[in-house]
Amino acid sequence: MASNNNNNNNNNNEDNKAIVNDMDDIGGFNHLLHPLIIVNITDHYTREKVRNDTDRVFGALLGTLTGKDMNIITTFELNITNAGIDETFLIKKLEQLKEVKNFQYGLLGWYSTGSDASELDLEVHQQFMKFLESPIYVMLDIKSAEDGKASKLPCKLYTSELTIVNDTPKVRFRKSTYKVASGESERIAVNVASKDANFGNEADKILTQLQGTHNSISMLNIRIQIVENYLSKVIEGSIEPNYEVLRKIKTMCAFLPTIKGQTFTKDYLSEYNDALLTMYLASITTGTNAANQVANTFSSSLDSKHNMFPQIPDIAMRRGRGRPNYMS
Repeated sequence: MASNNNNNNNNNNEDNKAIVNDMDDIGGFNHLLHPLIIVNITDHYTREKVRNDTDRVFGALLGTLTGKDMNIITTFELNITNAGIDETFLIKKLEQLKEVKNFQYGLLGWYSTGSDASELDLEVHQQFMKFLESPIYVMLDIKSAEDGKASKLPCKLYTSELTIVNDTPKVRFRKSTYKVASGESERIAVNVASKDANFGNEADKILTQLQGTHNSISMLNIRIQIVENYLSKVIEGSIEPNYEVLRKIKTMCAFLPTIKGQTFTKDYLSEYNDALLTMYLASITTGTNAANQVANTFSSSLDSKHNMFPQIPDIAMRRGRGRPNYMS
């Protein structure tokens, strides 16, 4: 049984190598992945998961190409059939985008959800090669993100590569590097979207915030352990010391004592008191404004009452001694 499992694993590795070249494509384009891509793919996956209980979604990638910088900015969804993507829908969609005024994005490739590239992905990629000479393929592994196994962004980017197999040209994927690029407006939009996504009650919001804090602390703990293990191995002499890394570690540690010093505590309390004072002033201003509105409302009500029932000018009239003399 063990030998059969080993043979199956070897066959899977060979099939994967036939589809994907794991060596990074360093000399190609600078792929800049914008946050809207991740948001659109996850939103597409969530809707299809609820509606049709499907684990895979497909779509097209749009962006700009300036020199060697490829900015992958936005997406639109695609229909998938047994024959692959709906090319008629893709052509119609691209023609509609061309009619949009000041639309500067072009077709760059396609995306899907999954963990590893397969023969189906290769067939879809070859369909896109009818529209592009070298399309890119972005795969988002949502399963690993849901299971909490992903320590970084679970996203892979592939380019095209032509190889010769048995004197026959064959296309396969080649793994490529990418960077997450975002402007100030994109960071604000993603931050607002992540806050609006917590549409539950107050307890759910607090739980989500605590989970994010816990994940951040866990990641910090993992990185501290990496630094600690590296220093231990350097002290033991099992690895050669990298002085540039050691200088960075020393610089990082040099900031730690200042957090416990009296100067830090004094500055922290000063800023904290300033923040509280600002909050108190804002509360006083709000209360004063509310009191002023109540006074204005009361004054307006009193004026309208006096207009309806004017005072009698003669005091004697109120005492029953005669009528007031209006003619005088």
